[in-house]
Amino acid sequence: MCAGVSVTTFDPAKNRSNLAKHGISFATVEEFDWDTALIEEDRSEVYGEQRERAISFIGDRLYVYIYTLRDGHDHAISLRLATKQEARFYAQNR
Repeated sequence: MCAGVSVTTFDPAKNRSNLAKHGISFATVEEFDWDTALIEEDRSEVYGEQRERAISFIGDRLYVYIYTLRDGHDHAISLRLATKQEARFYAQNR
């Protein structure tokens, strides 16, 4: 989990949508390698809440995990494979 966070929460409907779109369940975040994660605020759009973007490995694949903190837990918004550009960014900044 994210530093100091013990549980990942998510909306079941959003999880089904993420699974259909990206082929991965939010439950897989349990395997996210936080020790090697590159984490920054997601400022790609104005969301009305602070969102974080974490890039790291699940197994041998590089993933991007978008989440927000809610009630002391990270709340999953998106989990997907990293793009080539994101992988390059990770390699250059990790």
